[in-house]
Order: sequence, then C-alpha cells, then structure tokens
Amino acid sequence: MTATPEPAPACPSPPAATAPPSADPPLWRDRRFVLLAAARTISVLGNGFARVALSFAVLALPGAGPGQLSLVLACQAVPQLVFILAGGVMADRMSRSRLMIVTDLVGAAAYAGLAAMVLTGHAPLMALCALAALAGTATALFSPAMDGVIPLLVPAGRLQRANGLLRVGMNSSMLLGLALSGVAVAVVGAGWAWRSMPCRSW
Repeated sequence: MTATPEPAPACPSPPAATAPPSADPPLWRDRRFVLLAAARTISVLGNGFARVALSFAVLALPGAGPGQLSLVLACQAVPQLVFILAGGVMADRMSRSRLMIVTDLVGAAAYAGLAAMVLTGHAPLMALCALAALAGTATALFSPAMDGVIPLLVPAGRLQRANGLLRVGMNSSMLLGLALSGVAVAVVGAGWAWRSMPCRSW
C-alpha cells in the first residue's frame, strides 16, 4: 500500500498594497492659522512701537525723570504678572477669540489715550499710570487666550511646529517694532510714533 503524498501548502498571498497616508498640507495653506499668525505678528509689532514710545514720551514731559518713568513702566508691568492667572480662568470660561478681540481693543484704546495726552501736552502722571496699567491688564488677559486658541486651530501632531512658527514671527516682529519705533521717535516724536504705530489686530 503506497502512501498518498500530502498536498503542498498553499503559498500565502502577498499583502494588499495600501495607499500611503496623505501628507498634511503645510501650515501656510491653513487660512485660519495664517490669519492668526498675521494678526499676532501685527499686534506684537505694535507692542514694540509702544514700549519705546512710552519711555520717550514720559521723559519728554516737563519735570519728568527716571523716577516717573519707572513708575509708569511698573504700572504697565505689574498687571501683566498679577492678572495672568485671571486671564487663564477667563479663557477657560468664555470664547477665547472674543476675549482676544476685546482685550486687544482695550489695549489699543489705552495706547491711543496715552498718545493723545502726549500730543496735547496734558499728561498728568496718574493718568499715564492708569492707562499704562490698563494696557498691561489687557496684555495679561490676552496671552492665555492666545495660547489656548492655537490647539483649536492646529492638529495635535502639528502643534509644536505651529508654536515654533508663531514664536519666530513674534520675536522678529518685536525686534522690528523696537527698531522702527526708535526711528519714528527720533523723526516725528513720541506722540506721533504712538499714533502711527501699526494697528493692533486680533
């Protein structure tokens, strides 16, 4: 009796070819991110203008000196430290985009008031301090909303790249604003430098 040969095992079929995953489009094609980056860059450029113009404007006032300048700058800086946590709470409880718009408009109004006082020559120290504090408060409330809105626009896998691009643009814009503001102050004066600074934008 002869043994029946066993059938050869069937060759496994090759795995089905899968289409490669489509690459994410570059960030510059994302309209919402581009608008956010452009608005933030313009806003930071205005901040650079305001920092230099504020210092020269205070020093140009009759009887003003380093003490008055330090007081005004402190009134602008302290609220940025005090209200930063409150800004985070507000950003979690209301629309971040709306908070950004409101605080940027408040900051622009504060700087416009400072420019008007300098241009008219009627700039009491306490009024300068109050408007500087208002501008600093607006910045403190704006920043957490800005940080929180980026993950809503950019996927998690591209968040690091988006933050890097925004940071490079903001730093470059700040340096450019400081340089241009110095030129504007030297040419037309501190008050007009405020008035001619790039519009803050959301």
